[in-house]
Amino acid sequence: MNALRCPAPVTLSLSASVHRLHSFFTYANTLARNWLPDSHGLLRRKDGSKYWFACFTLPDGGQTQRSTKQTGRSAAQKVADTFERAATQKMSEGQIRRVIPTLFEQVSGQRLASSSVRSYVEQFLKLKERESSKATYLRYKQLLGQFCEQLGDRANLDINFVAVVDVSVMGLPSG
Repeated sequence: MNALRCPAPVTLSLSASVHRLHSFFTYANTLARNWLPDSHGLLRRKDGSKYWFACFTLPDGGQTQRSTKQTGRSAAQKVADTFERAATQKMSEGQIRRVIPTLFEQVSGQRLASSSVRSYVEQFLKLKERESSKATYLRYKQLLGQFCEQLGDRANLDINFVAVVDVSVMGLPSG
C-alpha cells in the first residue's frame, strides 16, 4: 500500500506577508473613513480637519473640493448635495438665493436673517435720521423713496434679489 505523502512545507516570510496585509487594511480603513461616496459625489475628511469636504464637478468639467464647515456627516451631506445640485443643474442666481436660506436652516436649525428692500430702506432711514444732518437725511429719503417706487412690487422681495442694474438705472453708485 502506498502511503500518502504530504507536500513539502512552503516557507513564506510570514512577517512580510503580515506587513503587506496590515498596510493594505490600514489604507482601506483610511479610505473608508476619509472618503465616503454617496449618490451625488464624495464627502471627504482631510487629515487634521474636523470638517467634511464636498468633492464635486463644476459646470466647466473641472473638479473641486469645498469645505462644508460641518463636523457631522449628515449635515455635511446636505451641504454637499446642495453644492452638487448648484453645479450640475446650472442653477440661476435666483434659484441659488432661494436654496441657500433653506440649506442654512436645515444645517443650523435657525432662519437666515433677511430683509425686504422696503424694510431695509426704512431701517436705514431711521438710522440716518439720528446720525445725519436734516438735509442729508431728506436727500436719502427722497432718493430711496424713488428707488422703492421704481422697483414697484419687487421692493417687497428679499434685498438679495436687487441687482446692480437696478441701482445703476437710478444713477446711484453701485460699488
